[in-house]
Amino acid sequence: RPSIMASELRVNTLKDAAGNNSIAMSTVAPGSTKAFIRLNGTSTLAINKSLNHSSCTDNGTGNYSPQFSSNFSDVNSAVTCSKKNQSSNASFGINNASVATSNFNMQLYENNAAVDSDTVSAKTVGDLA
Repeated sequence: RPSIMASELRVNTLKDAAGNNSIAMSTVAPGSTKAFIRLNGTSTLAINKSLNHSSCTDNGTGNYSPQFSSNFSDVNSAVTCSKKNQSSNASFGINNASVATSNFNMQLYENNAAVDSDTVSAKTVGDLA
């Protein structure tokens, strides 16, 4: 049985297969999504799909705290959230109440009231620890 060795790929620029559309690694590494989560927040909270999330806590109606599997280096990561409207013609909002290195908190609203949603998504960009 051959031994498996860890390897490292060092590049300055990425290009497509034709050698066009180049992008510097200095743009790719810091600007890439390091975590995302899609969940159903109604009834029993269920994570449908995720990257770099170990779990999600249901803190009450419309209030969720996803935990990262690998922490971020500081609290200055950018979290973007979205949700599906549960009511027709509802005004809605999402509040990123707090961002920590190990998790973040989001609170969902429609017509000025907390609400669960069956489709909630979030992605996080920043530097991992």
